[in-house]
Amino acid sequence: FMLGHLQPDVAELNNMLPTLRDWLIEAHLDFAYGDEEMMSRLAAVDAASSPRLRVGQATYDAVLVPPLDTIRRSTLALLADFAKAGGRVVFAGDPAPNVDGEPSSHARKASERCILAAFERDAVLAALEPVRTVSIRDDQAREAASILYQLRRDGDNQIIFVCNTDRVNRVDPVTIRVN
Repeated sequence: FMLGHLQPDVAELNNMLPTLRDWLIEAHLDFAYGDEEMMSRLAAVDAASSPRLRVGQATYDAVLVPPLDTIRRSTLALLADFAKAGGRVVFAGDPAPNVDGEPSSHARKASERCILAAFERDAVLAALEPVRTVSIRDDQAREAASILYQLRRDGDNQIIFVCNTDRVNRVDPVTIRVN
């Protein structure tokens, strides 16, 4: 561990990841965090039917790349292969200015084959809308941010648990759609 104070631009970058997390949770978009080291060993593009990114036994329909200071060359190559196969790769905000810790325009060039979304809630969510599995909408047809869910698969069955987290403001009725 390195101790010390974060520079203002690094602190801002650190705050962007929890912001993205909250946007995805409130919009009912499932996600998992990707680890670049693990992906370099275990990830591959599976284009047998519809393109998916396989990491170990898990498969993903899309990759959302958060604002980063640096990204690995191996990650960029994997994302390029996924995008070339027709997978959805979304860069939220500006691509990393460094590759493997060195200044490089390689991430910017790689992102040109992907979807570039401004680091704004609506832009990021619109870019991910085609891969949505669950939608929980209020009577105004907006994703009901105070309602959280968990979806599990058990063989051929899907089980969904839904919970309203706001004890003061009732969201009623809601429409739940599961693909």
